[in-house]
Amino acid sequence: MAMPTPRIRPFREKSGPQHDIPFDAPELDFLLAVLGRNFFADMATSTNAYAVEHGGRLWVDTTEEEMRFFFGILILMGVNERPQYRDYWSTDPALNCPYISSRITRNRFEQLMHCIHVTDPATEDRVDKLGKVRPFLLTLQQNFPRLFAPGVALSIDEAMIKYNGRLRWKQYMPMKPIKWGIKLWVLCDARTGYCLALDVYTGRDDRLAEGMGLTYNIVMKLSSNYLLRNHHLYADNFYSSLGLIRDLHDAETYFCGTIRKNSRGLPKQIADTPLQRGQSEKLSTDRDIVFCRWFDRRDVFVVATNTTGRDTVKPRTRFTPNELITVPEMIVDYNRNMGGVDHLDQFRGYYNVGRAGRKWWKYVLFGLFNFALVNAYILKCLANRPLPSNQREWSLLTFRMAVMHQMCDNFSSRKRAAKGSVHEVASVLERNIIQGHDLVLFEGRKKACQACISANRRTASKRCVETSYGCSLCRVSLCKSGPCFREHHGF
Repeated sequence: MAMPTPRIRPFREKSGPQHDIPFDAPELDFLLAVLGRNFFADMATSTNAYAVEHGGRLWVDTTEEEMRFFFGILILMGVNERPQYRDYWSTDPALNCPYISSRITRNRFEQLMHCIHVTDPATEDRVDKLGKVRPFLLTLQQNFPRLFAPGVALSIDEAMIKYNGRLRWKQYMPMKPIKWGIKLWVLCDARTGYCLALDVYTGRDDRLAEGMGLTYNIVMKLSSNYLLRNHHLYADNFYSSLGLIRDLHDAETYFCGTIRKNSRGLPKQIADTPLQRGQSEKLSTDRDIVFCRWFDRRDVFVVATNTTGRDTVKPRTRFTPNELITVPEMIVDYNRNMGGVDHLDQFRGYYNVGRAGRKWWKYVLFGLFNFALVNAYILKCLANRPLPSNQREWSLLTFRMAVMHQMCDNFSSRKRAAKGSVHEVASVLERNIIQGHDLVLFEGRKKACQACISANRRTASKRCVETSYGCSLCRVSLCKSGPCFREHHGF
């Protein structure tokens, strides 16, 4: 069937990175541009505010530098995984990670993980379901589109942040790599996978569901910065509706997506026409909307406003170049450009950021941080084109490790003994109580037992318990008898 010639306006917008970061700048500069320059300082302030009431007696205020180090360690833990986070401080040298254990104690890491906060508890919006992470989410929603201008093709789809706990708006999506978790709506550049806009699904909202429906409002919200620019938007059948397609066309934005057989507005003659394998049926309606049904192994229904309705011949698969099939161009176009969000999910899935816990909002925090890492990586790659032929020089792993080193190498939260006050060992009482750690007698006066201080144990006169003994490797004072030696080493 002959199709009328559609009125498709050319895309003339400038695309690519929209920042002034030099191509040879450190990887951390790209990440800070995405996160916001004050991200770690604000995190430190909010964490200290929360820790005033919940940090415990031994809490020491954190700093911007320590918060940057903390997130760097989380990046490393995603690359260099262990069965449990405690294994990074294990006394078994096969499990221990010296890079982490030599820079931060396990107790301090646990304190930071427990007290970390995005908002000040005193000013937090407790009515907002996402109040715990709202400032960070708003920052990303502002920075993502500011740093990158997309090409002609955009794709919209759902993404998931893994979460298995109890949550009212937890979703099950059987077709996603992550089946259970917190759902996000994501708009991406189809070519690079750069995330342009995102929002977190928090359950049914009657205000959004009014009128045209939830998916209509989501698409219009995420694409609001890109209307009237002749972009081509690609989506699956979850979003396809005639009302949306017509309004996008009126806003000079073209649409291409799959559509369900029973969708309202799908012409009946398209659905009922008998077809043989490889055949297709097309029908054009108002506003240059073209419906297509193509039968391969099963029926495929597509609706588009950016097509001429022609067919093309291509190999059935890349492994069978001599087996040619006839495919409608709109289906080839859809397959080529729909994978933007899948590309982003692939990058996010390689190395996870964050640790398991009870608080759902921490999963969202670390998930959003992972989005920012991937976007920063894409910006770095685009700034350095043409990329080196050796992929290891610009891989996602190389980028993450470079960011981690720039965040962590010059920091240590372990307390160091002042010059001249280092414990000198007088004699060894018992070797290898724990691998590499000996119980020894120190020279000089007695000092407070660090394990007793942590456990709040005191003498009958309410004084600190003092001892001349301790650990040869840690160089801290510990009681000769009792549980102090093992308590200090995590046993």
